[in-house]
Amino acid sequence: MHNVVSIKHDRTLGLAPIFKPLQRGERSEGKLDVSIVGEKEQIRVTCFEPLGADDQTILFSILSLCTSESRSQILSHEPMTEVGRSLRSELFIRRSSQRDSLMVSVSEWEILSLCGKTDGSENYEHLRDSLARLASVNIRVKNDNEDYVIRLLAYYVNKENGQVQIAVNTRSAAAILGDQYAYIDLADHRRLGSEASKILHGWLSTWMPQGSTRRIGAGKLASHIYANYDSVASDSRRTYRSYAKRAAMMLKDLGWLVELSGRGEKAMYEISRPKITNF
Repeated sequence: MHNVVSIKHDRTLGLAPIFKPLQRGERSEGKLDVSIVGEKEQIRVTCFEPLGADDQTILFSILSLCTSESRSQILSHEPMTEVGRSLRSELFIRRSSQRDSLMVSVSEWEILSLCGKTDGSENYEHLRDSLARLASVNIRVKNDNEDYVIRLLAYYVNKENGQVQIAVNTRSAAAILGDQYAYIDLADHRRLGSEASKILHGWLSTWMPQGSTRRIGAGKLASHIYANYDSVASDSRRTYRSYAKRAAMMLKDLGWLVELSGRGEKAMYEISRPKITNF
């Protein structure tokens, strides 16, 4: 069995269509604007650019470091260091919070390595661009008691030693420090060969507990990869279902069981997620 790289992830953010497969040129033309309406809260996630599977992998790599007790440290509402104070001020927009965050110190090379990338100059440039995008993601949370905005993450680069200090938002920190989280295997995520399969793996890993089996319609499954599925023409929906089928079948190489019965939009998937580890 391969070594498991553990990620604990906020379930609401993990189920939201924050990441999607991107076409050439789409990043410069589009933006991210996703709303999630739950029973107890409303969340809106926005960014000046859309986020792709490459951004998701970098976020997952950061969350894996934050999940590791030996690597992460608590970033309280009253940080003792200048870097900690800077990260807290970047995380919160207009209003601070008493909730703890988590921070890690990591080299750019280690993040690339966790993503399965080499140390080529283009990969470093892409990493820096992605960190800038992720740090520009605003999460507005509204409930009966609160209305606040927080960044997805904040980071600070020390140009003298090449280290990056990264703080994740308080929702992600609460998931990692508590018992209400989704478990995602970064090593499996990294092994998948397409953007669609990575995004589907992240969503299914949030939706399905380890060792469980669930059924989902072909159209519904495709809509969790392609958020615009319901608004496109029938030919495009057929293409999306075809891509989604290819993505789902890739999970078999990770030990998932995937069976498809029926045809067209009414076809049904039965998916079983393997049980690998416990927290």
